[in-house]
Amino acid sequence: MTFTTAGDGAGEGGGAQVERLVLADDVDSDGFRAFLPIAAGRFLDSFGTIRVRVEGPVVRCRVETGRAHSNVSDNVHGGFILAFVDQVMFCALLAQERLPRGGAVTLQAGMNFIGAAKAGLPIDALVEITGETGRMLFLRGLIEQDGATIGSFDGTLRKVKWAGAT
Repeated sequence: MTFTTAGDGAGEGGGAQVERLVLADDVDSDGFRAFLPIAAGRFLDSFGTIRVRVEGPVVRCRVETGRAHSNVSDNVHGGFILAFVDQVMFCALLAQERLPRGGAVTLQAGMNFIGAAKAGLPIDALVEITGETGRMLFLRGLIEQDGATIGSFDGTLRKVKWAGAT
C-alpha cells in the first residue's frame, strides 16, 4: 500500500508524484508488516524499520532500539520516544487504511512518561483512533516495552488537502 501526494509536499500541486509512506504486503512470523524506506536521508531513517500489526481497533507499532537511541543512563531517550509517537499516529492510520488522501499534519502530541525504556529492546506503541471530524483526527495510546507500560500519549492531526493529491 502506498500513500502519495502530488507536488512538492508544501501544498503546491503540479509536481511529480512523491511517495510518502509505503506499507509492505508481506507479513512476518509475528503478524507485523513493515513500513518500507522510500527516500534515504529523511528524518524517518532515524527509526529504522517501524513494523505494524492491526489488533482490532488498536494498531501495535514496533521499533527496535539501540545505543543510537539512548541517553547517558542507557535508557531510550525521551525525545526519541516523542518522535516515535508522532510517527506512529500516521502509521496507525495507514495500517487501518484511514489516512486521508491529502494526508494530515500533527497539531498536538502529548506524552506522559511513567517509566523508562531500556535501550536495546524493542518498544511498542498501541495506537487507537478515538474520534474523527471533517478536518480532525484524535488518537491516543500507550508505549510499552517487554509488557511494561512506559507512558501514555494523545494526539490531534489535521487533515489536509494538498493541491493535486491523488
